[in-house]
Amino acid sequence: MKKEKDLPSAEVEAELLAASRMPGGAAIAPYTQALIAHEYRVLSIRKGELAGVKPGAVIRVFHVGRIYAWGSRTTAWAEAKKGEVYRLALQRLADHPEVKGYYFMADDSPQSQAMVYYDAGGYPERVTIDQ
Repeated sequence: MKKEKDLPSAEVEAELLAASRMPGGAAIAPYTQALIAHEYRVLSIRKGELAGVKPGAVIRVFHVGRIYAWGSRTTAWAEAKKGEVYRLALQRLADHPEVKGYYFMADDSPQSQAMVYYDAGGYPERVTIDQ
């Protein structure tokens, strides 16, 4: 298995278009972590290359949203705001078999056929765009 740093990846700046609801702690049982899906429009690629990731593309990104093992706390991704721009470290979701043991929360949306990725960057990094 490849190490995470050796996986194909891209760092992008993307506008949040839609965010999944955060499941309650009891809702994810018996899982210990939950992934939530947010949809973005890619504004720019800072580095790297990943199939389907290009400016203007609408993508679905899974973030770790709830961590039950640590007192059922939510991560900062639960507070992401529609219309804000975030820097994301993307990798293919399929390259992360460890998430098969996570609860998946993905609301239906008009973009539900968007390309799917995993955010390997961890915490949200908001980006201010100069007008």
